[in-house]
Amino acid sequence: MSVEDNLSQDLAEARFRQLEVPHMRVHLDISDKEANTFDGWVELEINIKNPWIKLLLDCISHKVHRVQLNGQDMDFVHENHKVTIAADGLTGSHTLRVEFTNCYDKTGVGLHRYISPGSKHTYLYTDLEPFECHKVFPCFNQPDIKSIIELTVTGPADWEIASNSIPLKSAIVDDKKHVHFNPTKPLPAYLFALIAGEYTVIEDSKFRIPMKIYCRQSMLEHLDSEKLFEISRQTMDFYEEHFEIEYPFDKYDQVFVPEYTAGAMENAGLIVFTEDYLFRHKPTRAEQMDYYNTVVHEMAHMWYGNLITMKWWGDLWLKESVATFYGYYALTQASEFKESMLHFTQEVKGRALKADQYSSTHPIVTPCPDTNVAFQNFDSITYEKAASMIEQLIFIMGFEQFRQGLVALLKKYSYSNFDHNDFLDVMQGFSPICLKEWANKWLHTAHVNTLVLERNEDGQVYLKQGIQNSEFAEIRPHKL
Repeated sequence: MSVEDNLSQDLAEARFRQLEVPHMRVHLDISDKEANTFDGWVELEINIKNPWIKLLLDCISHKVHRVQLNGQDMDFVHENHKVTIAADGLTGSHTLRVEFTNCYDKTGVGLHRYISPGSKHTYLYTDLEPFECHKVFPCFNQPDIKSIIELTVTGPADWEIASNSIPLKSAIVDDKKHVHFNPTKPLPAYLFALIAGEYTVIEDSKFRIPMKIYCRQSMLEHLDSEKLFEISRQTMDFYEEHFEIEYPFDKYDQVFVPEYTAGAMENAGLIVFTEDYLFRHKPTRAEQMDYYNTVVHEMAHMWYGNLITMKWWGDLWLKESVATFYGYYALTQASEFKESMLHFTQEVKGRALKADQYSSTHPIVTPCPDTNVAFQNFDSITYEKAASMIEQLIFIMGFEQFRQGLVALLKKYSYSNFDHNDFLDVMQGFSPICLKEWANKWLHTAHVNTLVLERNEDGQVYLKQGIQNSEFAEIRPHKL
């Protein structure tokens, strides 16, 4: 009987209490163009805080060949999407090595492989949020276990190979390319990224931060690289000044890929976009704004999501709300799209209001007992409604006080994790009202309030709130 690929919040919290993984070395061999599988190994430097009976690694592999602890072969069990190793009360610092063979994916997640029907060129890319990295290599796949990732890749000599960081060294030996990437800053597994294949590369020469664009040769005619670089430079300048922290990674690449199931993904230093944004027609102003909104949204994640990360998927909204709001706001400040916030009011809030009246709605802060539920939380409540609540919070606090709160949050939790209580605690220092009370009404309830015009005895007209749904019978404070 097959067992569902899933990680419970209980297990994730137990592993976090017991484990630190400060450093992780990953090697992938993708040099055989004809094979449907790739080989690899991962070495995890682990610190076990308290005696533990067994180690549970998340792992979907074609075959796990070997598991070693401190160089010694270990008995292990590979089943139910986990590798289990007896720990026998182990504590302290150790090196865990797993050697494996894995399969390329064809569903747009894991390490996806696309072979162009015409040119027969191969394009590989990863998509790992929220719970897919263990389909590439065994790991502790949860957002609050952050590791420095040191990647080496062996691939065909004629392929472009890129990851989260700049290559430390690269060499071609026996018609194979060997690339050793710089160690990353501490990252959760879902932000690991790799692309490889016969991509065409365009490099920017005008900015202090290295920037490249990757896409298929056949799609180049649809790519306006100059405008993408320009908006990327303008937005990077804006975010660094606005958030008072320099861009936290060593380069900023943007990749357009085929068969992508999402719009984009904010992998640290290597952002992936669907090719749907490479318009085959002359795009309308609205289509351009939607595209560049996504570009600016993903860049905001370099700070909110990547530099600081939510502890668990029930707080997915923490990063998506900020990125969604700033995807529109930063466009008005740093680009030609000065009308962007009008679209936020009309479109983002409109989608939020609609979704919040469906029976499928849920509070912004919602229980997330496992990763199966996490997949369901990528919706208009988590993105659009939460972003609308960010704007409501700005009205309450004042924009400068709100910005200062975000800066304080970034500085307190850099390369670490936080939850919604941490968010409220930091922002409270800049707020004129009790944010816990505000959150109880706005973040922990669902559905919308009704608004009706009424006239008092003096003839004055005012708005009166009503309750539309009795499940969450709240009259919520508004500031306009």
